[in-house]
Amino acid sequence: MFVAYIIWFAVFISVFAISYLIMEAKIPYNMKIFANTAYYVLSSTALSLSIKGILERYVNLQMLQLLALVAYVCITSCLAGKVNRYFPIPKRVIDKKESPYFFNFNRPFIITKISDIIFQQMMIMWLIALLSADGLTSFWLIGVFALVFSVFHIPSIIKHKRYAMYFIGLSLVGGILMPFLIINFKSGILYSFALHYTSYFAGRIGFSIYYSLRYKPQVQQSLV
Repeated sequence: MFVAYIIWFAVFISVFAISYLIMEAKIPYNMKIFANTAYYVLSSTALSLSIKGILERYVNLQMLQLLALVAYVCITSCLAGKVNRYFPIPKRVIDKKESPYFFNFNRPFIITKISDIIFQQMMIMWLIALLSADGLTSFWLIGVFALVFSVFHIPSIIKHKRYAMYFIGLSLVGGILMPFLIINFKSGILYSFALHYTSYFAGRIGFSIYYSLRYKPQVQQSLV
């Protein structure tokens, strides 16, 4: 089993490292989005073929829930462009090198993020299967998974500095909820995806509220 964990870790690191290089490349933004989305689609396809048995165990889709999720994703994706308008973040904050990429919220970002989340959800199911095969009870499985998931977000400190605490904290919460949903609900993978996807909207809106409160006194003072 140790070898299986090494393989999982190698796939996780290599895929996300390449995605990071794509998004950091000095090419036009839309080209980055297209390349990153295509990369995740290919990676997800290859991974799904490699762990087909695991997917058959955990992916039990019910049509009503699936249609509801598709409708939810389509509607929110179409509205993604409105987020910057109705929940703005100061440009001086967005332009900071350490600012999270989702501060500049738009439809292309959501499209590539959907492909990213699909890949991550398959990686989550794979790790759950490995931990389950080691005989861990649901309680310990969720605990170990949450720890691993949050630890893997620690390197974000290098780029995002203080903002990394948001990613680490959210990954700890997600690391508890997502495996719980996948293990305990018939269509748990759909709920897990929805939670993962919604966290970006919630985070973006939350930061907008935070900065509106933080800079509000400065704006009022400048008007006096």
